[in-house]
Amino acid sequence: MYFPTAFVIKTPIPVLLLMLFGALLFVLRRKLDWERLLPLVITVGIFLAGIFSRVNIGYRYLLPALPLLYVVVAQLGQPDYLRSRFAQAGVVAALVLTLFLSMWTHPHYLAYFNELAGGPDNGWKILADSNIDWGQDLQAVSEYLDQKDITLPNISWFGTATLEAYGIQGATIPVKESTMNDSFYPDRPSPGTYIISVTQLLGVYLDEPKRFHWFQEREPQDKVGYSMFIYDVPADGQPVGLALSGIGIAMIELEDFDRAFNSNDIRPRWYDARTSFVWPGGQSEVVWAAVGDDHLPEHPALMQLYPSAEASIRGQGEDRLDYNLFEISESPVFSRLSQTSGDNTRFYYDSDWLPEAPLPSEKWNTTLQPLSEVALFGDTLELLGYQLLSPSSLKPGDVLEMLSYWRVHRPPEGQLKAFVHILDENGELIAQNDKLDVRMKGLMVGDELAQLHTLNLPTELPAGAYYLQIGLYSEETLERLQIPIGESYKAEKLILEQVMIKSD
Repeated sequence: MYFPTAFVIKTPIPVLLLMLFGALLFVLRRKLDWERLLPLVITVGIFLAGIFSRVNIGYRYLLPALPLLYVVVAQLGQPDYLRSRFAQAGVVAALVLTLFLSMWTHPHYLAYFNELAGGPDNGWKILADSNIDWGQDLQAVSEYLDQKDITLPNISWFGTATLEAYGIQGATIPVKESTMNDSFYPDRPSPGTYIISVTQLLGVYLDEPKRFHWFQEREPQDKVGYSMFIYDVPADGQPVGLALSGIGIAMIELEDFDRAFNSNDIRPRWYDARTSFVWPGGQSEVVWAAVGDDHLPEHPALMQLYPSAEASIRGQGEDRLDYNLFEISESPVFSRLSQTSGDNTRFYYDSDWLPEAPLPSEKWNTTLQPLSEVALFGDTLELLGYQLLSPSSLKPGDVLEMLSYWRVHRPPEGQLKAFVHILDENGELIAQNDKLDVRMKGLMVGDELAQLHTLNLPTELPAGAYYLQIGLYSEETLERLQIPIGESYKAEKLILEQVMIKSD
């Protein structure tokens, strides 16, 4: 009964009365006038087709019936149809009222519902999709944001137009992103302004229809038009920095979420715990890491960055995925860098690294300059230090392992990679590793990172001195980030130290 319902609640009541009155008079007075009865027969056929149709997506499919019904109504204007002055006055009043409703509804015609549905303000409780919401209010949203001086709202709208086309700067609430990368927690939305269109709010076409159930249970603070609902979500706890690996935030059970974080102000970062580490303590007083069982680090040097091998909380989320929640109140980076070096582990965290220099190596002594300040790449990531995990002397075919440690000075605009090279005395590349398994999006000032680098030495490698260097480059443009050296010189990489290769 979709189409009959849509017709009854989206057609102005005066028009419904005129149609009903006209049809009754027509049938009662001209029962055998098939020429005039034909519009009613076709109209009934259209409605019957709608009743049995599976395409229940809009009033627009009833539009072919309206001209036929208007033909029936138009006959009320014939002198021999309405002899009663009372009936004539009723028809005129209905027409005037229809004109008034049309003017009152302007410009929100798509969202019109009559009083049987509670008017346009309540019609969404009965019908959604193209009956009320086709993204038509985005321009009004843009004007609303300017008037209210609201910046960077969270928006979910039904339509194909882009926010940029309307000058809206906001964060799109993901509705089709994979669960692993989802930053939205349906049961505890993060603080901020949310603008959600009716069709999205009801989850009509969402894979998870209850995605916005938290908002469905609350009255919006405001509306734009009749299709865009405005919600202001306050913070109910301290900011929580949360590093995620092998699990999405929405996959954490609500009981574990509340027990660990005790806040809705979650600020997620993403990384691969099998090869990297993130301490998301920038601008957050409470710091946690959530790691799926399949992503738990196996390398001892990475595991030592966590406060304990045992998680603070173990849980089981969606699809029976086991996960581990680690509370990491203080950054482990400096505590690791300040440790005493052992036979197979050496730590470096001063600024005595040397910027790149012309090769071959006999020219180095005259051209190399020590860093005068921190090793800051492209004004984004600062190299805090590195940790060699291999013996001080290597042999051909050995594996050199290294952890590089970084701090976010300014969040990068795109994805970055770190390159670690081993060069011979002529500057020829012998081995390399390009990795930074941390997503740059979401990083905040003060966050600290670690990356495991593994370099396989060639089996046919002459004994002698080799050189270890490091740098950063943009994954999109492949352009290397520069390091300012003094007032005029800039380098693209740092020489870390000399590596000795011994013969077998």
